[in-house]
Amino acid sequence: MSARDNHQAEDLRRLRELLAEISDLNAATALMHWDQQTYMPEGGIELRSQQLTTLSRLAHERLVSPELAELLERLEGSYDPSSEEGALVRVARRDHERAARLPSRLVAQMARAASEAEPVWVRARAASDWGAFAPHLERLLELKREAAEHLGYEEHPYDALLDLYEPGARKSRLEGLFEELKAGILPLLRSIAPGGRAEERSAPLVGDFDERAQEEFGRAVLTDLGYDWSRGRQDRVVHAFCIDLGGPQDVRITTRFDPRRVDTALFTSMHEAGHAMYEQGVSPSYARSPLAGGVSMGVHESQSRLWENLVGRSRAFWEHYYPLLQKAFPGSPLERTDLEGFYRAINEVKPSPIRIDADELTYNLHVLLRFELEVAMIEGRLAVPEIPEAWDAKMEEYLGVRPEKAAEGALQDIHWADGLFGYFPSYSVGNVLSAQLFAAAVRARPEIPDEIGRGNFGPLRGWLSENVYRHGRRYEPDELIERATGAPLSAAPYLDYLREKFGALYGCR
Repeated sequence: MSARDNHQAEDLRRLRELLAEISDLNAATALMHWDQQTYMPEGGIELRSQQLTTLSRLAHERLVSPELAELLERLEGSYDPSSEEGALVRVARRDHERAARLPSRLVAQMARAASEAEPVWVRARAASDWGAFAPHLERLLELKREAAEHLGYEEHPYDALLDLYEPGARKSRLEGLFEELKAGILPLLRSIAPGGRAEERSAPLVGDFDERAQEEFGRAVLTDLGYDWSRGRQDRVVHAFCIDLGGPQDVRITTRFDPRRVDTALFTSMHEAGHAMYEQGVSPSYARSPLAGGVSMGVHESQSRLWENLVGRSRAFWEHYYPLLQKAFPGSPLERTDLEGFYRAINEVKPSPIRIDADELTYNLHVLLRFELEVAMIEGRLAVPEIPEAWDAKMEEYLGVRPEKAAEGALQDIHWADGLFGYFPSYSVGNVLSAQLFAAAVRARPEIPDEIGRGNFGPLRGWLSENVYRHGRRYEPDELIERATGAPLSAAPYLDYLREKFGALYGCR
């Protein structure tokens, strides 16, 4: 090996070492966030805020350090861009350059503000008290606007925040996607008039469903799907989430239970397991590096929505699991409901003010509402005290419902308390990609639908592992999707799926 090659190998080794340290700090931060939302005593919030502030500052300082910058500069162009080494340098450089635009002071302030806002949001939501949460949102918005200016953008400040979750995304491009979704969804929605049938459809899902039995049934389903309990766990929270701690070896999920509904915990668990199986499926060699984790939140959400909806709400899935569900809850309304009645109940189209309870057809309208409000907030056209009324007005315009209280309106999601501005559009990107990826998987492995009907998810999970999971962040989002499906992001497969499914359920097209 030449002296030049030796220097290059040593630079790469040192780069991996520094990146692993940064990953460890981020994992410690993630663990503290997980603890804060699961087991941390309420009195620990001030101490936890200080700890998170310190860890965020330290991780940021390491990421923008001169040594890391010099290593990246020397390694630039040293490897084939399509190789794992080339991808590591490319992704690390992008993360470094983006972080270098943010002052350490601002990173620490954003971490502290979010940590302090979360418990206030929990209490404000419980009391439907927007005024209690408003000052924290004001502070978070101020910091996010400053961050957007530091990060930079070509077209709109919202683009800088979008790029944190959807690399390369633009507000203008998303507006086009939402217009396409509206054009396909609204006519179908308007042709469906559940009327008096709505209560009848959902009736089998409502009753007295023991939470322990729900948890046992859900764990059995997640095990069948392929969630690896030896590298994960499940806990209870107000707002469910999935979190990885630096690599595929520790990926945790949470869920929420409703003893009055049999579907809430199960579909929430399947949603989070979709995220988790993605993380668990990333190549183990990427652990403690920037290549670990999902390539974008849109691709990540495609997995949660694919397993929750295209699998979990399919007739084939319940041909296998419905008899088992009935057996798990003897004496419940399920005993008096046949498979078709249950299938129609879990796919009922019924506009609701609550996003996480929304049916597949109306879900993207919830995301559109949040997208439009966030843009207005970042632009300064919408003041924080005006948000609840603006929210309710858009809810009435798009969905024909008006929240009765703030907990059902602008306080329902944790995202703003966490400072996640620019995140919501990922849900719609994920919906679109879920159908595109599922269609590609079935083309490659036509046996998938029949195997789902037998409770065998190996063929589907295997295709996803091969074409999506294992790559982590090695490819850019658009490249990954084209490699997997043969086409760029397209709303057509998703809209075709909605028309076929709900057209058949409601006798319309």
